[in-house]
Amino acid sequence: MALWRISSLCFRSRCGLVMQNAFFSSQDRYVIILPEIPDATAQTNSLLSVVHGNDLPPFDKLSTRESADACAKLALEFEAWMQEHGSSFNSENDVCNFENVIDKVEMHLAPMQFAWNTFRHLAGVRSFDPNLMARFKGLQNLVTRARIHRLNNHRFFTAVMDLSHDKNLNSVQSILIAKYIREMQLNGLGLSDKNCKWLEEYRRRIYDAVFKFRRNIEMTSWLLNLEMDFSSEMSDTPQHILEMWSVNRSSNQKSQYKLAFTQYSYAPFMRYCKMRLRRRSIWKLFNSRAGFEEDQVQLNNSLQIEQLRQAREKYAKLFNYNNYLDMVLPDRMISSVSELETIILQLKQAAVKRLSEQVEMMQPLAARQDALRSPLKPWDLDYYARKLAEHDYDIDFGQTAEYFPYMQFLSNVFELIKRLFDITFTLVSGEAAVWDKEVQLFEVTDENGKIIGHLYIDPFIRKNKLPVMWSECGRGENYSLKKPTCIVLYMFKLLLLFSKK
Repeated sequence: MALWRISSLCFRSRCGLVMQNAFFSSQDRYVIILPEIPDATAQTNSLLSVVHGNDLPPFDKLSTRESADACAKLALEFEAWMQEHGSSFNSENDVCNFENVIDKVEMHLAPMQFAWNTFRHLAGVRSFDPNLMARFKGLQNLVTRARIHRLNNHRFFTAVMDLSHDKNLNSVQSILIAKYIREMQLNGLGLSDKNCKWLEEYRRRIYDAVFKFRRNIEMTSWLLNLEMDFSSEMSDTPQHILEMWSVNRSSNQKSQYKLAFTQYSYAPFMRYCKMRLRRRSIWKLFNSRAGFEEDQVQLNNSLQIEQLRQAREKYAKLFNYNNYLDMVLPDRMISSVSELETIILQLKQAAVKRLSEQVEMMQPLAARQDALRSPLKPWDLDYYARKLAEHDYDIDFGQTAEYFPYMQFLSNVFELIKRLFDITFTLVSGEAAVWDKEVQLFEVTDENGKIIGHLYIDPFIRKNKLPVMWSECGRGENYSLKKPTCIVLYMFKLLLLFSKK
């Protein structure tokens, strides 16, 4: 392992040196601290034993610490290997083909990505703890640095550029090579030394602006957390939402609630709060976070937005783009700014038309039920949209879950997917290696019965599990490795109120 190529921390100090003529001068001294490579092996670490094959992780015995060690080891090894791989393209006699240049990188990158996804997954479903965030962020930085390392190697860049002229490449290989070239160019390869320094400066400014923007949102949201007693105003609220707001779920005093200013708390509140003045106050507080109404100037995000806009514009102009959108759109489905503006305008026109129609239907309902004669305001729309659906379609959102027992719903979804895509989901019987007894593992097969992937489903809330809805790709489809995918889905309860019956 070429440890000298890897440095994560650098501490700078000043020291005085005694010279022969008895006077002192200063000299910079740098102490390089190399990251410790975990001593985990395939024999001692259960995740390392499966990352290079097609086997699924042994989730029943795999710990978060093991997955973190495996991920760190693979990230450090990939960074060192990538340096050696780039250095190998230093003579005209080297074989420069797709398998030697790109395939090797993809094959070394896939195990690290699989280990990182596994660690991130376990941190959310088994050991969710705010104290874990420091290590999580440190490992995330390590993996990100390893991934980027393949994009700033000059010799590797030259080899990929030479390979792009190969007329024997198929369409998939050509697309992958074009993606590599674009990412390496946007990473600074091909720029002058002066522009490379400016590139790093603009990146730093963008990172700082984004970090401060998110921090201000988090801080102002935390400062706005309100404890209140609004049981009389929220009598229509489903029980699971009241439990989410409850200050002390184990207490007999159920009328004390804390409203966190996050989307998960704010959206249900606006749908179920009966008191219009309360909705108005909460709407204004939520939508003015980190704005001009903040008492502390440093929490105003207007400055961060302007700094981010300027840094992105200068970043794009380093690569001769007119603006930041022109730089990022070639990788998207929309290829130009004018096309994007056209789509936004079309969506706006359709949305405004539909909203106007719904408001016209809500206004008479508000007049009948609440004697509200004045025009509806933004803080009224969610509330009366729910009331309109309940009135017109006789829907009780609290009872809807009874019509969707979890297993029956899941079976019907799988049947629909089979009809559409001709793939089958089969529950893995026996002792499947899962992290909780409620987790289900499915084999995914094509029309010929060939296994094309696996699907884990972890649908319900429980202790030590991150209380949000998300999905995770464990092992993605890899062109070079030809390995099946592995997907994890969580928190169906937040998508639809399933009944466990």
